[in-house]
Amino acid sequence: MNIKPYLHHIYIIIAFAIIVMIYFSPLIFQGKKINQHDIVQFQGMVKEISDLREKYHEEPYWTNAMFGGMPNTLINMNQWGNLIKPVHDFMARVLAYPASLVFIGLLCYYVMLLAFDIHFIAALAGALGFAFSTFTMVSLVAGHNAKVACMMYMPLVLAGMVLAYRKNIGLGAAIFGIGVALQIVNNHIQITYYLIFAGLLYFGAEFIQAYKNKTITTFAKATGALAIAALLGFGTHAGYFLSIEEYSKYTIRGKTELAPLAESKEVVREDGLDRDYVFNYSYSIDEPFTFLIADYYGGVSGAYPENFKNTAKVMRQQGYDPNQILRSLPSYFGNQPFVAGPMYMGAIVVFLFILGLIVVKHPIKWALLAATIIGILLSYGKNFPSLNYFLFDYFPLYNKFRSVAMAVVIPQICLSLLGILALQELIISNNKKNYIRPLQIAGAVVLGILALVYILAGSANYLTEHEIAAQFPDWLSGAIADDRKSMRTTDTLRSALFILSAIVILYFYLKDKLKTNVALGAVAALVLVDLWSVDKRYLNDNNFEKKLIETFYAPNSADLAILQDRDPNFRVLNLDNTFNESRTSYFHKSIGGYSPAKLRRYQDLIERALAPQIQDLITNLKNGSTDFSKVPVINMLNTKYILAGEDEGAVIPNQYALGNAWFVSKVYSVASADTEIASLNSFDPSDLAVADTSKFKISKDKYIKDSTAQITLTNYKPYDLTYISKNNNEGLAVFSEVYYPKGWTATIDDKDVEIKRVNYVLRALEVPAGNHTIRFVMKNEKHIIGNTIGLVSSFVLIAGVLAIVFVQYKSLYGSVQKPKS
Repeated sequence: MNIKPYLHHIYIIIAFAIIVMIYFSPLIFQGKKINQHDIVQFQGMVKEISDLREKYHEEPYWTNAMFGGMPNTLINMNQWGNLIKPVHDFMARVLAYPASLVFIGLLCYYVMLLAFDIHFIAALAGALGFAFSTFTMVSLVAGHNAKVACMMYMPLVLAGMVLAYRKNIGLGAAIFGIGVALQIVNNHIQITYYLIFAGLLYFGAEFIQAYKNKTITTFAKATGALAIAALLGFGTHAGYFLSIEEYSKYTIRGKTELAPLAESKEVVREDGLDRDYVFNYSYSIDEPFTFLIADYYGGVSGAYPENFKNTAKVMRQQGYDPNQILRSLPSYFGNQPFVAGPMYMGAIVVFLFILGLIVVKHPIKWALLAATIIGILLSYGKNFPSLNYFLFDYFPLYNKFRSVAMAVVIPQICLSLLGILALQELIISNNKKNYIRPLQIAGAVVLGILALVYILAGSANYLTEHEIAAQFPDWLSGAIADDRKSMRTTDTLRSALFILSAIVILYFYLKDKLKTNVALGAVAALVLVDLWSVDKRYLNDNNFEKKLIETFYAPNSADLAILQDRDPNFRVLNLDNTFNESRTSYFHKSIGGYSPAKLRRYQDLIERALAPQIQDLITNLKNGSTDFSKVPVINMLNTKYILAGEDEGAVIPNQYALGNAWFVSKVYSVASADTEIASLNSFDPSDLAVADTSKFKISKDKYIKDSTAQITLTNYKPYDLTYISKNNNEGLAVFSEVYYPKGWTATIDDKDVEIKRVNYVLRALEVPAGNHTIRFVMKNEKHIIGNTIGLVSSFVLIAGVLAIVFVQYKSLYGSVQKPKS
């Protein structure tokens, strides 16, 4: 095989690797880690699961490390049936993770552009424009690695569609199937959802072209092949899809049985997240200007004192220490609660996109324009309610997504594509001078927009709602506004400079003053410099740390003190940020934790009972009291220790913790979830169980409980628990384990019994008199069935891809002439 015709592609791949290695040099060459909040927290979430998997060589379907216990479904489930995942795992380790994700994005976008027959240097520029968009980098800073991985594989899926519809149905379907499998294996349904939007619009563009060219039959064949490939691609991850389909209805994305509190303004939904929660991160109407002007809205929500030099100067003149306010003054002044950075697509990329709207003739330009507009409208969220509330109420899955601003991934993939298609039009033209006028028009449009922003900057509002409500003195408000205005105008001029540079290069190219490779190389370099310099504002050397995980999870004196307790199963309450941290879960079984997919019932418990009782406990501690008898929910969750700090003396034993299981003498029957959870704020869980008897039938409302009755945990795995019960009378045993209706089975002396639910979230069993062995075991049947489907789909997909590759190879290199005798 002669590789000489492919050398330029090899050089491009090497260039991609070098660029990524330089950008992420602390990660790759110094062994540092990016300080990613979500990834750091993930280590605590997954620690118990990883330890159990390594120790017992079986899949832990349940973890007790967080929120009193929850399924492992969306934490770290092993999808053993997916044989495509190892491909991603390999790719993710070609360079140090997660820098490798950017490398994957560069490769996939490059392949997509090659499918469009784009010049290799123009494809280089387009790949840089996509992968180095600040949405990629700020997502990495936040630790949204799964989201970034799904984003980076999007172009590979589209590349398969392009090849199938334009060149080679078999090869296109093969790449499409692998692309779908790689994209979905990273478990970010929201990004996949947006990919489907983009794919359908491209499908429409190709259908229009096929109709015009009277090639509908070929189009239909390609569509059928892609449909089969998509089915197999999705099938490889069936274990995840079937598990999440079952689990999601019981999470905070499912419905609650509770009526809203009288003082609450929330709208109760049948299922999905609350509307206010979903649309909390919504773009302002003019926020897409950040695509073109990075600091149009100030950039990042974090405090950057260097951006407020004028404010610091004025405060000193007024006799104030500027550090008093600059440490907490955000650069970002838009309406979103918090942003890690703007969604800057690149000034040159936006300019080339406008040029593409003028010079590209294929219907794809309208598909890309429509996709971009749809992405922007979706990102508006509550600020464009007529569309977004309709989607929220009626589109499948849409009410389960967390942040609609994420829809900017659609413009991210479309802007660069249409811009590079515009460059390709210039390259293949026989009369390049005909494109000078469109170049001037596109330049005038974009530079005119920038000029308008610059002129109107003086009349804009630069204060957040919080700052306005704080009623700063005029001199301080004015100083802050001046600094933020400077951020906007400075970046406006910066974008204009990059665009003018690109226009000059392309003008001289169209005038035949520059060679194609030189002009394209210069544009690619400008695109990289433009995005690189903005990216470095948000992901730079300051974001990398040595031994980040080891330092964060180094046990403190309080942890070591608790770890001296050899009891296999008790819980800990950390009073510091209880429900938004997982460090406690790394060492202990926590009644708090960090998870965007916690059980709905436990979230209800937090809001209605647990959080108020924690506040009562804190009040008691401040008053010097360690009498925890009035916090029944904390006690019924077997909270043996309270953490009030990091020192050994901050560990407070709770003598009222009820242990792993106990017998009660009375059952308080209720007929609704609201009554059940309301009862938990004033009852004695050691003697009384609250049961919704409209759902769970309990044979008695009173039981004889003597002092000899006991139930003891004898074998502990979170998903496999064994108890010995000793009771002279039949009794109702309550277990300090969270009830979940799927997968759990219970036996008494190897005979199946029904698991009851009491106290809104706990398990209970009716146990006959005498000595008995009780066992709870969890199996995730959907996970097992789904992975079996995934295994079959993986084999079929891999076999199909290998067969297609073999046929392609034979057609290219198999017809070797035999020498004459």
